[in-house]
Amino acid sequence: MAVASATVNTGATSVAIGTRRGDIWIAEGAYDADLSKIKWTKFATNQHEPLGMFWKDGSIYAMQRPEFSRLTDKD
Repeated sequence: MAVASATVNTGATSVAIGTRRGDIWIAEGAYDADLSKIKWTKFATNQHEPLGMFWKDGSIYAMQRPEFSRLTDKD
């Protein structure tokens, strides 16, 4: 995984990781003592190399090469 950016979900134990290939993954349990139990979930695909991200009010804001996007999981 070629990481382009990462952000921490404040108040939770998860981290969002953006890859150079345009995927955004959520790593739940990233701050737990047993890292072998991290749960990986693909949050978004087809982004254009998210180079900077932050988490606010349940959404991930990502700066991509052509645009700034708000990504929200509605389900």
